[in-house]
Amino acid sequence: MSPLFRDRFFVPGAAKGKARPRAVAIGGHVRVYPGKADLEWKVAIRLAIHARMPDCQIDVTSPVRVALRFLMQRPKAHFGAKGLKPMAPTLHVGKPDIDNAAGAVMDAVTESGLWLDDNRVVELFATKVYTVKDEVPGVWIEIEELPR
Repeated sequence: MSPLFRDRFFVPGAAKGKARPRAVAIGGHVRVYPGKADLEWKVAIRLAIHARMPDCQIDVTSPVRVALRFLMQRPKAHFGAKGLKPMAPTLHVGKPDIDNAAGAVMDAVTESGLWLDDNRVVELFATKVYTVKDEVPGVWIEIEELPR
């Protein structure tokens, strides 16, 4: 039996929520198109996975735990003449919604081939916080294959 998979890595960039599909009626027929707002973000995640773990795939029968820590860029209003204002929040409340941000990451992991379907995920932890000092915005992704 192979050792269980576990990895943690960072993907820089502005986190996006899972894009909504778009529908258009043409000549009495409805066509549905995937949303494109999150396309670049999902490509960045897939590239990070392929660069870090080429040809890796989680066992199709294994449960998986995923932890996501989104680092969101602070707005300029959080800063004053002396740097970060004392009342500036730590937690990010706003768009993208955490469930949509997590959904975009899970879709990108599925598209990368690391797992066949995100129904393998039995535990999901997600947080959105503002960056501190010189931190780069992005997401820390930790994926752990659990014993059956």
